[in-house]
Amino acid sequence: MQDWCQCGVPRKTGVEKWWPAGGGFAGGAPENAGPPAGDSGKLFAAGREEATFIPCRYVYYAETFHHPGVFAKLRLYMNENRHIPFLQKKPVFLLILAIVATTLLSWFNLNSILIILLLVWRLAYGGRPLAAIRTAFTNRFFLAYFSLFAIEVLGMLYTHDIYTAYKHVESKATLVAIPFVFCAGEPIDRKGFLQLLRGYCLLLAGICGFCLAVAVWQYRQTGDAGLFFYHALTEVIGVNAVFFSGYVFVAQLYLLSPEGKGKLRMALTIFFTVMMVLLASKLMLILQAIVFLVYLRGWSRVKLKTSQFVGLALLVIGGTGTLAVTRNPVGDRYQDIMHDDLRYAGKHHVPLHAVFNGVSLRLLIWQFAEEILNERRAWAIGVTSGDSQDLLNRKYLTANMSRGFLSYNFHNQYIEVLVRSGVAGFCIFLAAIALLVELARRTGTKEGWFILAMQLLLMSTESTLEMQHSLFLFCFFPLLFRYEVQRAPILFSDFWRGSWSRPEVHGS
Repeated sequence: MQDWCQCGVPRKTGVEKWWPAGGGFAGGAPENAGPPAGDSGKLFAAGREEATFIPCRYVYYAETFHHPGVFAKLRLYMNENRHIPFLQKKPVFLLILAIVATTLLSWFNLNSILIILLLVWRLAYGGRPLAAIRTAFTNRFFLAYFSLFAIEVLGMLYTHDIYTAYKHVESKATLVAIPFVFCAGEPIDRKGFLQLLRGYCLLLAGICGFCLAVAVWQYRQTGDAGLFFYHALTEVIGVNAVFFSGYVFVAQLYLLSPEGKGKLRMALTIFFTVMMVLLASKLMLILQAIVFLVYLRGWSRVKLKTSQFVGLALLVIGGTGTLAVTRNPVGDRYQDIMHDDLRYAGKHHVPLHAVFNGVSLRLLIWQFAEEILNERRAWAIGVTSGDSQDLLNRKYLTANMSRGFLSYNFHNQYIEVLVRSGVAGFCIFLAAIALLVELARRTGTKEGWFILAMQLLLMSTESTLEMQHSLFLFCFFPLLFRYEVQRAPILFSDFWRGSWSRPEVHGS
């Protein structure tokens, strides 16, 4: 016999009728309908008000009843909402938004507490924590994230600095907690996905507005227009501008998708586009231009002739190119990488006050990575997260570089993993990436593919798993967009088709 949950509602009975819960209270149930043998609940004595437990498969109906008490209301509420996916329950929904807010505002202590609360809640949900754990560990996508956490843990076995290695492991706990919430069961459906993304867009718009308001106030004090661009704009919330642009990019993907509609959608799309320009991430601006072209081509609500599309495409490309080549804070960043890229590459000693651009600094750091692995003979298993930064700092000092570069990481997640965990850990990392590619394929949407592309591109220029902002971005959104809508898989060749419509599939 199926183990049905129990609910209790105190009522004053009049006429007793039973029928299956799916039939509702609107009539149509046979007079002799009732609970099956062995499942009968405690019936009411006529004229008395008392609590009773009735199998949830059947609904007990009384034509007259009193208002239930507080505890009975609570039991009734919990029973009526058991069918709601975990992330769609209002308290959990608000908790998720609070976690996003504390991540973007860099309130890391509170953020850790909220993530732990969410994890414990997910474990306790349904009263079967062991079943939730088993479900998660049979999910290949959870294992992809868990494997990245595991290679950090293994490094503690042979590090020279156990405390630093432990702090790195502690910071990577998000790689387990957030994927567990998504993979321990079906946490959300399409309706919940849309609600969560709408709330996220409004939250992000508020944080962007706060950054702009602070920039305006500071500009009135100093007259420095640079306060509106790049890291200066997000300094007030302590977020790397490149990572913050990743969050804005995700919001744009939702707003440009078929699910985004209405005047507010258009206003937010324009607002976030302006924010992407102000954040001035070279890589993300190029990716944004590609997204606009792809979505414009595939947007079924906009009927464009080929000549019209070409004209708009040239407008987007021309606008991006103008930003890149003209004299402005955004263009200066593009022009900066065109000069002296290889000036210090291959050298072991640089002038004390040498000026680097984004390319030349990274090339020098990646050169140091190879030297560290060669000198330590650590190609097989790496030098561990506890020792890698200390060894890199020594390279900075040996090369006579400014002490301001101390604590700069490798600015490339692939190299970061290779130095810390060697070829063995790097192979595990690539296997995890392969599973995330499979996740994008199963997601079956352009949004899923673009989020994957963003993550992989950011990993090539930043160590994205070394800060909570980018770590949460890496864990949360690929798994969330999996629940956007179940469609037939979209391949790269489908990107330029003229229609968004794809046949729905089930069980993917």
